[in-house]
Amino acid sequence: FDPTTIMASLKLGVLYGDVPYLGTVESEETLKQVMEKVCEYWQLDHTKFSLQLDTEEYITEENFRAKLKVGMVLKLVRSADLVAGELLQGLRNKDHLWIEKGLREVYKDTLVSYSVSSNLVSRGGQMMMKECVMTSNSDIVTAFAIGSICNLLKHNLVTVNDFIDNASFLKKIMIGAKQSQDDYCGFSLQFLVHFVINQDEAGLEKVLQEIPFDTIIKNILKENNDRTTQSCIALLNISIQTSKNEHQVLEWFAELKRNKVFAKIKPPEHGSSDFRHEKPREITADYKHELYVFQQLWLHQFFKRAKIPFAADAQKGQSDLKYLVKTLRDLDKSLPVENGLDKFELLGFSDRDSPQKDFEDFPRVLTLDVLVRWAREDEERYTKAATSQFSRSKDFKCSFVLLARQVIIIVLDLLRAALPPDNSNVNYIPFLFSKDPDKSFFDMIWVCIQHGQKLWQEVNAKSNDFEKIMNIVREQLKELLQPAGDILDTDPRMKARLSFDEFKNNLEKATYRSFFENHVSAMHAAEAKLLTTSALEELKEVLFAEATSLIKKQYLNKMKTRAEMKIGKKEKIFMQLSPNEKTLVWGESGKGDNVDVTRCETEDLKQVDDVKENERAKKFIQQNGGGAFGFFCGTMEELFIIYTTTEEEADLWYNGLRVLMGQPLVGRTVDIERKKLRDFLMRIRIQNLQGITLPDEPPIVPNLPANFEFVYNDPDEDGVYA
Repeated sequence: FDPTTIMASLKLGVLYGDVPYLGTVESEETLKQVMEKVCEYWQLDHTKFSLQLDTEEYITEENFRAKLKVGMVLKLVRSADLVAGELLQGLRNKDHLWIEKGLREVYKDTLVSYSVSSNLVSRGGQMMMKECVMTSNSDIVTAFAIGSICNLLKHNLVTVNDFIDNASFLKKIMIGAKQSQDDYCGFSLQFLVHFVINQDEAGLEKVLQEIPFDTIIKNILKENNDRTTQSCIALLNISIQTSKNEHQVLEWFAELKRNKVFAKIKPPEHGSSDFRHEKPREITADYKHELYVFQQLWLHQFFKRAKIPFAADAQKGQSDLKYLVKTLRDLDKSLPVENGLDKFELLGFSDRDSPQKDFEDFPRVLTLDVLVRWAREDEERYTKAATSQFSRSKDFKCSFVLLARQVIIIVLDLLRAALPPDNSNVNYIPFLFSKDPDKSFFDMIWVCIQHGQKLWQEVNAKSNDFEKIMNIVREQLKELLQPAGDILDTDPRMKARLSFDEFKNNLEKATYRSFFENHVSAMHAAEAKLLTTSALEELKEVLFAEATSLIKKQYLNKMKTRAEMKIGKKEKIFMQLSPNEKTLVWGESGKGDNVDVTRCETEDLKQVDDVKENERAKKFIQQNGGGAFGFFCGTMEELFIIYTTTEEEADLWYNGLRVLMGQPLVGRTVDIERKKLRDFLMRIRIQNLQGITLPDEPPIVPNLPANFEFVYNDPDEDGVYA
């Protein structure tokens, strides 16, 4: 097997400039053969050209089979080897302007092409870039030399140690990180990110000595390009993650908030109300990842706060508790509220004499922070929320404090605040990156608490329904805070992440009814997916036969009930199958019990006809509607045609008579009923398989043993058989 050949022939197009070539790649052709055929069309030397995707990735012997697809349009470009040679030639030029132009080309090509980068490294190009950094007096030349080195590092073709063996190189980088020139500063910071990732703590300490935390913040606050800002965020993240001084990390975050860094590092994106007048721009996945990491490190500070016991700052805690009840100014005058202790009870504290007990368990003082800040910043809304349950009877009350605690737990869990950042996650929440990020976080919590109260009132829940309501709250918040899979900019869930107003609107629309409907839809979708599993094919066949048998019995049972029919426009008859299913009886309708009847033994049935091609029957149905069927029985010489009120009734009798003759069921109506019944039986069988992944193939059942003489000897003769 040749891995450079494709498995089947396919058609593709190739563009050389604006001139197209349409051809077929045969199943056994290699990349070399394809290149010879393509280049022959333009009379070019195939050794000097390559095929390239629209992403500027080269088609190589290694990726030939994986990348080539039917209908693909490729570009014919100079080969990576040729491009690398020309780039190196430009770097060898002694003219300053030519070197600058050459390095810009090197940066551009190494940014997108692994093949060009690999060719450059194989020819020692990285050493020439290193030399440019150390010897050039031009900031632009130095900048793009560093940028090209960063591209090689990203492709894992070189290591940081290949460059820092010379002290003057790292010194030049440190100088560049403090420059005002965007490219020089941005590329230098980018290299330093690679440097600190690959060095020990001493390496980071060395960088922070030269470029302290406040310098990184100043770089962010300048009008920089995304590259510089991203590198600054990465350095912030590494500094915070590696610091062992908790107090220092808190000071860093306080400084970041004072300087409104959160709002500065968030790029304008589609749907953002904060940047509605700015033109949206695309940002890289790497930038999004750094924002996500920064967000998680900040959220982790709230998780740490949630682990602090009330006793750690009891004096402030007691003061905050008193403030919670002091603000309840809209209490119903008829309620027996004579002092603060009664208000603690009404708020839902488990012990009105010792309300601090409710903060002994996670999320501890964070719950108090949320409620007190709410009371101070929006007293009216806090009071309304806190007193919403006062008028409800005991069995239907929802503890305000208990609800707040549980919502905070849910939000922290959904935001993964307790966990370290994922290595590849890019799902940051833009509306949290505001001028006052703490306020954005607390606002989000308050809205979630109010949503929990709204659901409670919508379903008129009882106290013992608390866990069920919280599970619904979790599922509805999960849709917004932790969506599964990739989501588009137009998706309401994405808009809810971009704008706090959209987040609130989504929660207002999230009712119990919508949850129930979504749950049912998801359950049906899961069932439908399960029904298509190959492991259930055998069961489908069994149930199809079972459904057919049930329909046959149903038809025969209905035929045992007297049915009114016609044999002409005015001649009415009745027809009925005997209880023992051996005799078919019919006679003139409306004559009472003395009517003469005709009997036909079912074993004498000779033929059943749906009469769809019978001209007499078609004319009658066209004039009078309904349906018809016919049969021969015994010595009948002419087809006995009977007309029914509906087509469904005619189908029933036609197929019922076929069953009596031992013939299969036929017709579209039967197929629909049989499939519907089979699926119903399937759903009954698989109702306990929700959430279980079935294998593609059923397990292999081992053969029976040769004999069933399971006798165990006692080799130790100790009386124990083992």
